[in-house]
Amino acid sequence: MNHSVNFGLTASDYGKHRAGFPPSLFERLAPYGIGEPGQQVVDLGTGTGTLARGFASRGCDVIGIDPAAAMLAEARRLADAVALTIDFRLGKAEATGQPAQSADVVSAGQC
Repeated sequence: MNHSVNFGLTASDYGKHRAGFPPSLFERLAPYGIGEPGQQVVDLGTGTGTLARGFASRGCDVIGIDPAAAMLAEARRLADAVALTIDFRLGKAEATGQPAQSADVVSAGQC
């Protein structure tokens, strides 16, 4: 029995209806040194990139990783719409292709 779900089938719905993360989240992370400009952030299970966009808008260098190509296409569209540069990559959390200790922050939200 295969229990895998293809969230890519609903990527446009996620892009339209998922509210994302409020600015207060990033304000609460700031005292811990999370989300500072120039930090390398890897967002696992990025989906449509809501968390990735939040970090990128604060000056972080962000890589968003997701196993669904359709989600990444929607994430790119949404990032482009607000002129944010994010490196979106197809992959899984357990096999990111990133070298060990290459990120300052690893995030995973709503995934």
